[in-house]
Amino acid sequence: MNNLTSAKEVPPANGLATLVGIALQDIVAGARHYRLWLALAKEDVLDAYRHTSIGVLWAVFSFSFYTISIVLVFGLGASLPNKLYIAHLVTGLLAWNFISPIVNQGVTVFTSQVSYIKGSKLPLSLFTYHVMARNLMLDGFAALGGIGFLIWSGYPSSWVALAALPAIGFFIFTAIPVQLLLGSLGAYTRDVKQIIENVMRSVFFLTPVIWTAAPGTHREIIARYNPFTSYIEIFRIPILEGRIPWDNWLECLIMTGSIWAVAVLIFAATRRHIVFWL
Repeated sequence: MNNLTSAKEVPPANGLATLVGIALQDIVAGARHYRLWLALAKEDVLDAYRHTSIGVLWAVFSFSFYTISIVLVFGLGASLPNKLYIAHLVTGLLAWNFISPIVNQGVTVFTSQVSYIKGSKLPLSLFTYHVMARNLMLDGFAALGGIGFLIWSGYPSSWVALAALPAIGFFIFTAIPVQLLLGSLGAYTRDVKQIIENVMRSVFFLTPVIWTAAPGTHREIIARYNPFTSYIEIFRIPILEGRIPWDNWLECLIMTGSIWAVAVLIFAATRRHIVFWL
């Protein structure tokens, strides 16, 4: 009898593999509901600017006003020529304006959708695609203003600038595991939200978005050891320098691969419990 009881308490050898398989099925199922999460993202964008006189064009003007303000404060004293600094700033902001909300909103990707999660059998990963699509749309409108600044500054100057497009796809590919990981942890404890918000607020100033990493300075050291730098550079360098930064791509591939591995494991372990934590 004791042997029988002990046998029942031992988890099956393929328990983890089964959970990972279910988690992967959830991720694939969420992607297949693209009509739904695209519609939800579109509705969010329209709701944000509903009853305004110019609608989503506010995203263009907001980005433009923000860029001009930073240029007036930091650009006039930058070590780079004014037009190069503007191009440096615009490309950095466009990348950061997608990366930062993905991280910050990833923590609440499940806790902010309690009614949907408890009232339906939709794949949990669907909500990560929803947040990704919404931020991509908003950043796309902001890019209209950014393109204007780039053209005025004389960039891009080479067809190699098209290599920035795969970087956007890579951002999307990375956004899903980031949200799965942070969303799972954020559902378990609300402290994660406070931690991430404070960290990201500081990381912005430690990332070469509004400043340049001049060789031989402490800024170069900060940029080198900041993991966000490589993600921004794979988007920025093709536009500004007309070359593909293979070293930054390698770093990003390693980091994103690691994030995917950890995210799938965490999501697999917590997926069954998330609905009860909300």
